[in-house]
Amino acid sequence: MTTMSELAKKLKTQLETVTDPATRVDLLNQLAWHTWRQDANQALRYSEQAFALAHEINYPKGIIQSLIRKGLSCLTFARYDEALSHFQTALRIMDDTGETGEKGFIHNRIGVVYYNLGDYNKALQEQLVCLEISQETQDKRLESRALNSIGIISNALERFEEALEYYQRSMTLAEEINDLQLQAFALNNMGTVYDSLKHYDKALENYRKSIEINEKLGNDTARAIGISNMGDAYRLMKDYPQALKYYQEALAIDRQRGTKSSEAHVLHSLGELYLEQKDTEQALHYLTAALELSQQIKNKHLVFEVHFSLSKLYRTVEDFEQALTHFEKYHQIKEEVLNEDSAQKVKNFQIRLELERKEKEAEIYRKKNEELARLNEELEKTNQQLLEAQIQTVTAQAKQMEAERLATLGRVASMIGHDMNNALSGVISPLEYIILAEPLDQGEIWDCWETDEDGSRLKAYLEEWEKTWNRIQDAAQMIQIGAKRAHMVINDLQSAVGGKSQKLGYINLPDVFRESVRLQKKHLLNINVIEKFESEEMRVVTTSGAMSQIFMNLLINACHALEGRENPTIIVELKTKNEGVEIRISDNGKGIPEDIMPHIFKPFFSTKGEDGSGLGLAAIKQILKGFNGTIEVESELGKGTTFIVWIPKEGKEVPLMKPRWV
Repeated sequence: MTTMSELAKKLKTQLETVTDPATRVDLLNQLAWHTWRQDANQALRYSEQAFALAHEINYPKGIIQSLIRKGLSCLTFARYDEALSHFQTALRIMDDTGETGEKGFIHNRIGVVYYNLGDYNKALQEQLVCLEISQETQDKRLESRALNSIGIISNALERFEEALEYYQRSMTLAEEINDLQLQAFALNNMGTVYDSLKHYDKALENYRKSIEINEKLGNDTARAIGISNMGDAYRLMKDYPQALKYYQEALAIDRQRGTKSSEAHVLHSLGELYLEQKDTEQALHYLTAALELSQQIKNKHLVFEVHFSLSKLYRTVEDFEQALTHFEKYHQIKEEVLNEDSAQKVKNFQIRLELERKEKEAEIYRKKNEELARLNEELEKTNQQLLEAQIQTVTAQAKQMEAERLATLGRVASMIGHDMNNALSGVISPLEYIILAEPLDQGEIWDCWETDEDGSRLKAYLEEWEKTWNRIQDAAQMIQIGAKRAHMVINDLQSAVGGKSQKLGYINLPDVFRESVRLQKKHLLNINVIEKFESEEMRVVTTSGAMSQIFMNLLINACHALEGRENPTIIVELKTKNEGVEIRISDNGKGIPEDIMPHIFKPFFSTKGEDGSGLGLAAIKQILKGFNGTIEVESELGKGTTFIVWIPKEGKEVPLMKPRWV
């Protein structure tokens, strides 16, 4: 196997003898590519030389490749703004010149940049684009990269089995094309999943294999990440001497190579290691260094993690003011990255700190004041009762939400059964006719041949058989129509509640709406449904199952409102608005009374008595909140109601990711 360093030597030798400018640009770019993992500084110098020469001779392909190589080096040094600028400039030149060669790889690297900057929505969006390009071009190497990246996102969502599936698919492709580097990436990331599942032996085995491959390839950057992950596994196993050994080895490599992002991660891990051992002085030293470096490289993900670790440290030394300061910063930055509701969490943390402080005061004064001890005990009991009551409430809500989901599924199942029976009825009767139809009587034909002198008897027989054959043809067409109808029903059901309904990706809203209408056909039989779509292609990043539930619940509400109304009509509008899609579902029903309007989105509120759970609209609001969407309502008594849903095109936010990107 030829190593990276051997390839680089050959390229240098060629460069010394080549005089053609375009060829020199290509060789410089190849040198930058084959050296950036071992020596990012040297790779940056090669790519800058290539960029200057390509620009001088107006060589677009050379300019694009040199920009990509510059971006890779800047990414290694955690200069994320520069890396993003280089990659995006390369994309613009590709659009202007029609070059498409490395477009998917650029989207993959832009996704890595956004990940490190803490913009997980854009990171996911870029990886989905990369995956689409790789599958269109049948580029297995690029597809393996995209699957590995999406696996990291699934891991962050704590969907560990799904993450393993993506990593294993990435590994399979990497083995098919014999790409050792991609195999090492997949092995390392599978190790992080096994860490999360507490399968430490499997995690260590994967890390060791990854480190061995990276050592053969001379990729010290990735090798250091694997070594650091070994330290994480031993720390989780409470084997602190081994963990310290691996952290120090990784830190030495990172500092030698100048990979600040990896160095910041190792510093944070060392701080956590000493904190677990109650060595608060050393923990503070490393956590402070980690915070300074992560702020310097603008890695928001790591910044809020370090603030959380510092909050734990100050709680340990009973410096509650500093603990609260770092906890507030943790949630402030985490909210910027993940858009979580930090205000309530900070408030809960303040309450918890206050309780801890009171408990410690109670311990100090308990011997002096028995009454204070008694009151403290009562306070704890009250807190426990409140907690149990809260758990009971949340459990009841969860059961009701599940009941609402099952009720929706039951209604869908009833309609599916009705539609399937209709489809099968259209198949069974004509099939029976075909089975019972008499075959062509060869004996009758031969008898006519021998005795029918003028041919009239044979003609009459064949004319009658032709009628039978035509009826058989008609029956076959009816069977075909029934089968297609059943196929459409099954497809609609899979989109609404099947396995693919839970897959996050680009969903075309007009398609999902029409599938929902077909599933609600029984309820909408006598209702005029009018579509007003701005386009037939209106996509958002969400799941088809979530959108089906939203559409079906709103359609069912409209059907109830239209009961007994003349000329019942539902108008559905889809249009782009504020970097998202606005959905307006209007009916000319009885409207909602003004005194009920403030309560319709509250859980358990229903105007349908025992027929309603009171969770339909509450469930819709909760689903939309998960995708950063909104829902509003406009209604006039006696004239009708309009529900207005808005969903951002970028869709669901992606929570923080534990594994580092390699």
